[in-house]
Amino acid sequence: MTRQNDFAGEMGRKYKEAMKILFPGEEKVTAGLASRVIANYNPMGETSVLDLRCGGGEFLKLLANSSRYSSRVHLTGIDSSPAMIEKAERELESEIAKGKARIVQADITRYLEAMELTGQTADVVTANFVFHNFTRAERAIAFPLIYRTIAPGGVLLMLDKVARTNPRLHARDLAEQYRRIDSLAEHGMPELVQPWKKHYDYDETPERIMINKHLRDDLMFAGFKDVRVSYVPLMEGVVEARK
Repeated sequence: MTRQNDFAGEMGRKYKEAMKILFPGEEKVTAGLASRVIANYNPMGETSVLDLRCGGGEFLKLLANSSRYSSRVHLTGIDSSPAMIEKAERELESEIAKGKARIVQADITRYLEAMELTGQTADVVTANFVFHNFTRAERAIAFPLIYRTIAPGGVLLMLDKVARTNPRLHARDLAEQYRRIDSLAEHGMPELVQPWKKHYDYDETPERIMINKHLRDDLMFAGFKDVRVSYVPLMEGVVEARK
């Protein structure tokens, strides 16, 4: 992955504040995704959850705070950023100390390759706003790796930016998203308007745009069955793919 981190500076510092404008339902949607993860816990045995590019560990903490979180649920988060690893370790300090969670600094592809070589598997793999940052060629490498490292009957659950297959509907969604970006100026963040538009323009390039049909085809080609994408409500999609 060669893309620079657009969120290393001011966009990162004001990310949560900006997302309240750009994606006002994010917390509710993320909570819903967590519920889907929890619904896939094995009631009769242990469950391993792997969160790809876990960031500051907020999603893993949400899982850890669930009433169904127990010693039989093992959480692992990976991220390539030292700053995010440090933040995630603070967020999950208690769980790490109890041996219920671990945070690993690693590249996604290399970590999955190591899992495959050592025969490790995860029952649930999660990824929040990760794969729209990959090119389609990079996703074609990552998805089969994820499939091979998910345990039989396991599931990949993602929240990500997914373009609708119908170009007219995608153009409608994109126009609304740009309108929201422009409104950042009205909410005291004018300095974020152009950088955020540039970020979206980059995601729209032909080699990177993650189109619904292509995403479904790529996941099914990797081996996944019963691939579902549900929108919440614009370009953000909850993706479920089962092994």
